[in-house]
Amino acid sequence: MSSRRALSVLGLPAPVVTKLLDSDFIYDDDVRGLKPVELSLASGLTLKESAEVVRMSTVSSAEQPVSVLQIIEDECDVSHIVTFCKSLDDLLGGGIPLCAITEISGTPGIGKTQLCLQACVSVQLPSSVGGVGGEAVFIDTEGSFTVGRLKDMATSAVHHVQTIGSDCADLSGFTVESILKGIHYFR
Repeated sequence: MSSRRALSVLGLPAPVVTKLLDSDFIYDDDVRGLKPVELSLASGLTLKESAEVVRMSTVSSAEQPVSVLQIIEDECDVSHIVTFCKSLDDLLGGGIPLCAITEISGTPGIGKTQLCLQACVSVQLPSSVGGVGGEAVFIDTEGSFTVGRLKDMATSAVHHVQTIGSDCADLSGFTVESILKGIHYFR
């Protein structure tokens, strides 16, 4: 188990540390568990700076050994992002795994970008319908991002969730607008 560390010792740039301290974020556990968007709004840091602070706060100061049993148990606890393609979800063991890197490759036009756009929507599915309720970052290196297609996918996802959602689950916050706000685009 890692000990509590001051944010000032994580190797962050001085202006970032100053903003954090001014906003009463002093220790790594003060920011651990926050989403970069939440930290950005609370501290005035950019989204990029906030993401780095969150990442650095979760890096252990010293790697601790773990048992093989713990590794197996941790693998069983990993959530997945469903792709809405049963055969692909089955192949990936339930969908695209969180806390892991999944490389998608293939020839041009095979659907890599479409799969990534779908993942950006699917990661936001509410937990009440089996989703993880997260957000996405889309880094576009080729200029292939299509807003219209993404909006169509978001509209379909909202309709699908309303169809399958239980009557007791509050799905009012899962809207096309909330999905689009939950995708952070970098070109």
